[in-house]
Amino acid sequence: MRQPRILLLRALPLSIVLLMGLMGRAHAQGCTTCVPLDDLSGPVYRGRAPGLYAAGLNVPPPAHAALALSQAALVVPRDAAGAASATGRIGFLAIGMSNANQEFSAFERLEDARIGRNPRVVVVGCAFGGQSADVIVNPAAPYWTTVSQRVSAAGLSAAQVQVLWLKDAEGAMPDSSFPAHADTLRSHLRSIVRALRGRYPNLRLAYLSSRTYGGWNSAVNVGEPVSYETAFAVRDLIAEQTSGSAALNADPAAGAVQAPVLLWGPYLWARGNTPRASDGLTWPIAFVETDHVHPSMPGEARVAQLLADFLLHESTAAVWRDRSPGETSMALDAVADAWVDDLQPTVNHGTDTTLAWVNASARSYIRFDLSSVTAPVFHAKLSLRNLPDPTTSAVQVARSSNTVWTETGITAASAPAFDLGTVGTIPQASRGTAISLDVTAAVVAALASGPGAGLTLGLRATSGPVVTQFVRARETGEGPRLVLSLAGGTVGVGSGAVTAVPRLRAQGSPFGRDLPLWLESPMTARVELLIFDPQGRRVRRLLDEVMPSGAHRLVWDALDDAGRPVVPGLYLARAVLQPEQGRTQYAVAKLIRLAP
Repeated sequence: MRQPRILLLRALPLSIVLLMGLMGRAHAQGCTTCVPLDDLSGPVYRGRAPGLYAAGLNVPPPAHAALALSQAALVVPRDAAGAASATGRIGFLAIGMSNANQEFSAFERLEDARIGRNPRVVVVGCAFGGQSADVIVNPAAPYWTTVSQRVSAAGLSAAQVQVLWLKDAEGAMPDSSFPAHADTLRSHLRSIVRALRGRYPNLRLAYLSSRTYGGWNSAVNVGEPVSYETAFAVRDLIAEQTSGSAALNADPAAGAVQAPVLLWGPYLWARGNTPRASDGLTWPIAFVETDHVHPSMPGEARVAQLLADFLLHESTAAVWRDRSPGETSMALDAVADAWVDDLQPTVNHGTDTTLAWVNASARSYIRFDLSSVTAPVFHAKLSLRNLPDPTTSAVQVARSSNTVWTETGITAASAPAFDLGTVGTIPQASRGTAISLDVTAAVVAALASGPGAGLTLGLRATSGPVVTQFVRARETGEGPRLVLSLAGGTVGVGSGAVTAVPRLRAQGSPFGRDLPLWLESPMTARVELLIFDPQGRRVRRLLDEVMPSGAHRLVWDALDDAGRPVVPGLYLARAVLQPEQGRTQYAVAKLIRLAP
């Protein structure tokens, strides 16, 4: 039922088709004189000294860091009209091209299942294949319609979008010389971030990344040193803002706000098999697909983890990314899924690795067990993952009252009707996307039926054009998932497994000198408690020892590791709990020191 690849190429821009024709064989490692930009000991590159923010600087200037923290403090749950609300939502988007789409989709699946995540944050991938910066700089580009559709499908209003990750590059590149192509990219990114602030009035923070290593390919606009040099476009754009550009003003006290605060996200470039000095990262050929441009599944996973690790240590993210007291989240994998085809009425497709919908003849069924959900649900997201190849058309999600069908027994002849109507529509998406839909009403209605509740959702074709119609089934390990936000209760992962999470809170912040900290640990674990300044530099290791479960009172005396008083300002405390068995867990608290 898959369409031939040639039909897909007809839908792509001519520049992308031509580019794909240039790809195909591995290229020797390029850019032998390139040193990762975050290696401050590296040489000057074409007149540019190393450093992510400026020559010799990998952290934002103090004034910019302070501005970023002040804007991060405004990233709070908001209602659909944009007013701060304890029952609101925080939209976190990804904007960009195909590579960003695949990488953020892997991150979204990782983040949705993270223990301790803020259930008020709704993660939505809005990157799309072929959408290079020179394309989406046009505010009338069809891309922006798709973005709006995805935001709406996720149950968000424009006023609730407050944070984003932006990664893009040039598709058409008339001049690939340096710094010409980097200056062009910077100009397009400038227009894009300004337009994003116009679309999303509460957008406060934009984390930017440049390209990964491109030396496995010889195509002009994705090979080396072009991929390496895209980092200078990001650095120069941020420098515009830190130098006071009115066109990129993010400070309400300095005039009309034109853009979110721009910060580096994870820096992704490493020179092929050569480990970079900062963390040993490499980018081997196994991290790219056979086109030697797009990330393979291991490459997607690596970027996803880099983004997750970045947000874990980023002071502006600590304010909004971790959960608030009394609320939890749960990621439930489907317990059964299958597709049926009216043209094969007695054939069972329950063990296939894909789910399909093809016009009116084929449709898919997904069943969830909700018996482990014991607290009220205030948000529910259905998350699916596209295949690594073709684009998917829009898909309508419907609901059935039958929750007893079996994966290996269902056929078109026995499949239940979608008698509870349509839940919503997921917009079209390019390959590898984590597509999603707000299914809160359907989940709440299913839970109302009583203990042991189940939920059956279906995928069926819309009335519009059908391109390709497959997503990954649960047999792949990346199958359908419900991401639930709960008012109280416990945190669950997978098929309802229950796990407690640690909490760290400051008692009496803002503070002058001594600050009591309470750590609530659900398990015996080695606990490392660290204090960081706004630039992410460690100020104090307050604790590093094995502690039993329970509540523990600790005190920070506002001194650094050298015994010197820290200056007034915002600090972050982070507890890392490493049990003998099980995954490492984290807890973060915001600390504000006043003048002593």
